[in-house]
Amino acid sequence: MTAATPSYRVVGWGVDTLKVSAVGLLKPDVVALLNALQAKAIAERDLRAHKGDVLVDTQWRIDGEPLLMTPHGGGRGQWTHILKCPAATFEMGPGHMNDISCQVRLSSSFLWRHGYLLAWELVADFLRPLFTKDTWFQISELHVCADIAGQPVAMLQDAHFVTRAQVVRWHKDDALVMDIQERKPRGKGKEERPGLQLVKRYREKETLTFSPRGDLEVQVYDKPKEIRRKSPDKAWFGDIWERNGWNRADPVARIEARAKRAVLHELGIETVADAFANLDRFWQYVTQKWLRHGVPNKQQSSAWPLSSWWQVVQGVTFADPLAVPGERNTVRRFRESQMLSAIFGYVESWEAWQGSEGNVTPELLVRQALRQIEANAAGHYVQKGTTFRDAVILKRKRFGITAGDAPAALDSMAEGDYALAD
Repeated sequence: MTAATPSYRVVGWGVDTLKVSAVGLLKPDVVALLNALQAKAIAERDLRAHKGDVLVDTQWRIDGEPLLMTPHGGGRGQWTHILKCPAATFEMGPGHMNDISCQVRLSSSFLWRHGYLLAWELVADFLRPLFTKDTWFQISELHVCADIAGQPVAMLQDAHFVTRAQVVRWHKDDALVMDIQERKPRGKGKEERPGLQLVKRYREKETLTFSPRGDLEVQVYDKPKEIRRKSPDKAWFGDIWERNGWNRADPVARIEARAKRAVLHELGIETVADAFANLDRFWQYVTQKWLRHGVPNKQQSSAWPLSSWWQVVQGVTFADPLAVPGERNTVRRFRESQMLSAIFGYVESWEAWQGSEGNVTPELLVRQALRQIEANAAGHYVQKGTTFRDAVILKRKRFGITAGDAPAALDSMAEGDYALAD
């Protein structure tokens, strides 16, 4: 009796990370506004007894989430201002290095919530008015992925993969041709970076990483297991997979290709529009030329026939961006459930710690423990140098929750002094 042929299905595809650089200059009035917002953040930070994160409101919103100014820059002085919200992080500066005055990284959840096309357009609508007219947006890093149901990652044999991970140089005329040669040994004490990195848990493969930390890196990993262990708030991926035929039982393997600027440039991908127009071409290059999964035989590995699983991987297309409009509500419900479990757990521990052994009465209620906790609240917030209300407002900012449609970003400044020019 012959074993049944495994059935594979593409249940998800999309852009999981997008990093973009603005090549051009910020307008002078925008720089003045950023300076004013940062000065306010610095002043607020210096007034606080407890030195924690300080985030100052701005008048800007991304997908309804307030953009917040930090009191510091980053990138070893390259970025003088940092704006952030759950959807994206913006690092801005004077553009002294390669005329790049802003680098923005879109979050994975934001890209999946709207699909990569609309997600970028929402960010671009915010960015365009801030820069001079000759500014253009260069793609800096791109992560493209596909989720295939039916293939257990633990059953994959790394020896069955054929890869061109050791790149010496790229031919600009034909990016599908590469010069490959043995890497020269490094100096004494310097470890050579492995071409393949395996991550195992309980002796089972969870992740195979080809060319780790290279300009082009590919990971193959068990996505449901990664969600359970590291990102339980991303359980909404199950909704995407189910819409595309997942039975909520089959294993799902994610194949994720991560390209940095050098590779994108040699592939002729310069702008965000180039990236979106060439997603299929990029995927075909990665899965046909750079990495393959074969069925070993007596021939050389380059002549091995493709596995049926990898044929499905190669056939993935990205023409129709997936979107999960309800992602934010799903995450909110999950977080609320998580917080309630933590709150009740701590209240139970508090009450157990406060009472002596055998002193738990049949009438004990939650509100009695909460009254004791409330009695300690004033001293707690005095020690932290804040108030319960201010702490809640700060958390709302971090969660991307806005209090109204038109909050006053510069409530302590004269509005006309910092208004943007049309």
